[in-house]
Amino acid sequence: ACHSSAQSEQNSRPFAYMAHIPTLEPKDPQQCYDFVKLGFEMSEKFHLPVMLRITTTVAHQRSAVTILNIKSPARLRYAEGIAGRQIANFKEGKFIPNKHQFVTMPPRVLEMKQELLNKIEQIRQFAETNPANKIEGLKNKTGVIASGVGVLHAKEAMQCLGVSLPLLQLGFFYPLPERKIQRFIKGLSRVLIVEELEGLIEKEVLALSKTANPKLRVFGKNVLSSVGELKPEEVALGLAKLLGKKYVLPKTLDVKANKHLPRCCIGWPTCPYWKLFAAVKQAAPKDTIFGGDIGCYMIAALPPHNLYDYLSCMGSSIGIAHGMKK
Repeated sequence: ACHSSAQSEQNSRPFAYMAHIPTLEPKDPQQCYDFVKLGFEMSEKFHLPVMLRITTTVAHQRSAVTILNIKSPARLRYAEGIAGRQIANFKEGKFIPNKHQFVTMPPRVLEMKQELLNKIEQIRQFAETNPANKIEGLKNKTGVIASGVGVLHAKEAMQCLGVSLPLLQLGFFYPLPERKIQRFIKGLSRVLIVEELEGLIEKEVLALSKTANPKLRVFGKNVLSSVGELKPEEVALGLAKLLGKKYVLPKTLDVKANKHLPRCCIGWPTCPYWKLFAAVKQAAPKDTIFGGDIGCYMIAALPPHNLYDYLSCMGSSIGIAHGMKK
């Protein structure tokens, strides 16, 4: 989920399906650290790139992180920083020609596709026993499957409702540990899927339940939003519906906030864009179409300047202007 200067709210997980990229989704800063290490280990083991998917809430968290001992490679090269201080060490890379791997022409591409699918199945087996995917909580007919920050929200929701339910934490998004999911849902009557944005894991669980537990009722985006960041209270409300419990949202503090539109940096010296916006608007011919890019200067689209007629993404303004001119 995003609420910054991106032009749309994006979900990067479908790229995993499209390109068969193994994808990990951490829930907190510790897992961000651990999953980077895990991702490199998987990449070395299976010779594939690995994607680490984080959402806004995870990116904005702060907490203490336990640093692990990392074995240094045998051959090291040192990058020198200011005043000759060592700032990094890494293994020296070298390109090793391999036409069988790097020259991709038919019919070799078909062989490579099958090799890729075989690797994904190997990673799926790897995911089945990896501690990144774990089950915790007491036995119950209602369970929760969560990924990313949804794990933390699910735990907080259960605490708010005073219940302890079986919880399957998924650190792997692709490929999913299908056998572990099937074992988890086998004895359930209801399960809530907690994930940010579209219900992709929800669809996978629905498909797996057809053989593992046909009578299972799967809840997800019918009680949780597909738009914006998930919030613990939203998850608590959704879980309360499953359990038939009443849940009242906690009262918020009655504080009057000074509301204002986003604005450029204030103080002294003032932001140079502020005067530039007014000067450009005043100097431009009548009926000029203004195009913008994302960044702090996108604020010119708001009052008092109301400058831009279109704004899409970084670097797009000139290309769109060229198309309009043509």
